[in-house]
Amino acid sequence: MNKALDQEGLIKEKPTVLLSTQIRIVAETDGAKKKKKNPEGGADLYEVAKVALSCLARPRAGDRVIVQCFSNEERIVTAVVDSDDSQVEIHSDRDMVISCVGRFRINADEELVLTGQNKIQAKTQQFEVKTATMIVKASMFSGAIKEISVIGGTIESVFKRMKTSTIDCFQSAKNLFRQTQETECVQSGSFAQKVSGSHLSEATYVAVLAKKDVRVDGERIHIG
Repeated sequence: MNKALDQEGLIKEKPTVLLSTQIRIVAETDGAKKKKKNPEGGADLYEVAKVALSCLARPRAGDRVIVQCFSNEERIVTAVVDSDDSQVEIHSDRDMVISCVGRFRINADEELVLTGQNKIQAKTQQFEVKTATMIVKASMFSGAIKEISVIGGTIESVFKRMKTSTIDCFQSAKNLFRQTQETECVQSGSFAQKVSGSHLSEATYVAVLAKKDVRVDGERIHIG
């Protein structure tokens, strides 16, 4: 915990005084320090200024900036007045948190890009996306969801390998078309099919195997 300075310490401490505020043009940039042009032209390599923490707009070469000069020979760029660059970069050399009490909105007329080198995380009660086209590209997709409700006109999925595991699965469709190119295998404890209309199975070879009984009931049974 920081200790409060006593009166003697305050007297001995030499205060830093603001000497002047200038508008200068950035000549070169080197990390967080900016070299400025002197009034006679050219770059003054000895007049180097740091960028203030509150100046989030990163100054670039050719920008007009506000520089404050202090009595301890420190020069700090506090603001960018104007720039010929078409892009403004908001930069911080440490973690940044933006918070507000009410609504926070980001608007982009053309394109909005979110880039996170390690992770992009969103925590909210409700997440809503409205878009004409949604494209998701991922090497791995993992989700833990309690309930899913999808309402749409057409759903198309193409997977090299797909594995689903559910306790209860209910499927209802007006028309269901399923096509398997090579092998389809179903394993279950009990299997029941109930068809209100006709039931047709076509195959080159059909085998029905049962350990106990095979029962075929019907008003008319035709074999051959």
